[in-house]
Amino acid sequence: MLVVLSIATLVVLVLTIVPKFNSSYWLWRSQINLRIPYLFTSGFILILVVFLLPFGWIKTLLIAANMYSIGICYKSIAAFMPWAKKTIYQSDEDDQQEISCLVHNVYQENDKYDDMIDLIRESKADIVLLVETNIEWGKHLDKLRDSYPYFIKELRDNTYGMIMMSRYKYEYAKIEHRIKNYIPSIHTAININQQRIHIFGVHPEPPMIGHETSTKPKDLELLSAAYSIDNLPAFEKAILIGDLNDVAWSKTSHVFKTISGLKDPRQGRGFFATFPAWSPFRIPLDHVFCSSQFKLKKLKVLRKTGSDHLPIYFSLTW
Repeated sequence: MLVVLSIATLVVLVLTIVPKFNSSYWLWRSQINLRIPYLFTSGFILILVVFLLPFGWIKTLLIAANMYSIGICYKSIAAFMPWAKKTIYQSDEDDQQEISCLVHNVYQENDKYDDMIDLIRESKADIVLLVETNIEWGKHLDKLRDSYPYFIKELRDNTYGMIMMSRYKYEYAKIEHRIKNYIPSIHTAININQQRIHIFGVHPEPPMIGHETSTKPKDLELLSAAYSIDNLPAFEKAILIGDLNDVAWSKTSHVFKTISGLKDPRQGRGFFATFPAWSPFRIPLDHVFCSSQFKLKKLKVLRKTGSDHLPIYFSLTW
């Protein structure tokens, strides 16, 4: 038992620490996504060490190592606990205007088109961003043009297709290729009662075998969007949405929020985890960041539609 608990402690400790180094290699950086399971794993190991091992210096060392792992993990995710400070206030009765959005990675090979269309209609969202949309998805989503007359899209068969649909007319709409020419992002602007709102849709390349093994392209795409938001006029609001292939407590997410000035409405409310859809233990890869002048009316993860991600819906007021 001593050997098993010692090895388990060492493995979890190493995997907890490696994201702190400046390596851009996907395997090390991606370990930060697993802060929640590592926290519970270290807690479980700690209980076994306390109750099963005899007193001695090895037991003391294992207790300290597991408590250190727990501390690192909790520090990363503490801002998303229900008792943490909220960075976006809750909506109140005095708010006059509202905008709602639905964000979803549909999974390119998913053929449950009607399930997705039904969910969009039920949500009555003002803005819908769908990623991993290919030509076949585009054909089926055209059924929604009665409700969403304004489309901007780049359909691709490489899992980076993207569609943004809107009930509001776009004052500005552009497909951008920030880092790589085969990975689109979207920048639109709408006007609601004299308030201009910029909406950015992004889906950076995931750092993993079979894609890009370095996290640098993913990081650069998000930071490029952050600088674009920072350059907007101060009186214009902004929302960034999408599957970022990253968690909200990563170093890149922190830098993005610092540069852009946008806030995460999940802080102080929970994780709202969306991936993988089939698992009861999920991580939050699908995101919404918004200007601090917004207030949050609703934020929820929606039902499965055949994708490996779950959709996320939110409504903001001002």
